[in-house]
Amino acid sequence: AAAGSGGSVAQRYISPPLMLSDGLKFDLRLYVLVTSTSPLQAYLYREGLARFAVDTYVAPNRENMRNVHMHLTNYSLNKKSENFVKNDLPDGGDDGSKRTVSSVFAALKACGQVGDVEALWEDIGCLVGRSLAALQPVLTTAANADRRAHGSNCFQVLGFDVLLDQKARPWLIEINDHP
Repeated sequence: AAAGSGGSVAQRYISPPLMLSDGLKFDLRLYVLVTSTSPLQAYLYREGLARFAVDTYVAPNRENMRNVHMHLTNYSLNKKSENFVKNDLPDGGDDGSKRTVSSVFAALKACGQVGDVEALWEDIGCLVGRSLAALQPVLTTAANADRRAHGSNCFQVLGFDVLLDQKARPWLIEINDHP
């Protein structure tokens, strides 16, 4: 809910998160192209960014709960840490604090943490679809305003931030309308 709207925000800390052997928490930034809101038509791009925390994950407790470099995957926070690992490879590589989703999914499959990557994409697709269905009235209002301002050929790119729990179930963290 928007600040000052009288609404509520519900949140839950998802623990334990799925991690690679490096012990770093990560989330996924996935991109969705919305080409129509009535009827709702959207496309999930099967690549994106995996953003890693920079301190080894330990389950939250009183001593570490405020350690943003352990519990948060935000690039804007972690890039300032001495533990941030920059990756300049054009394909995103398979190490560093920012990686490609495909490299992370391949590593998860290789170590047996995800058996079927296609099934994981299906679960993520369902999460995206349910989220867009809930947002359809808001998306339609925004699309109508864009059409009035810019003409009839409008689309929207959304950034879906997704966390995988220890059982590789996707959880929506947030949706960004200007990713």
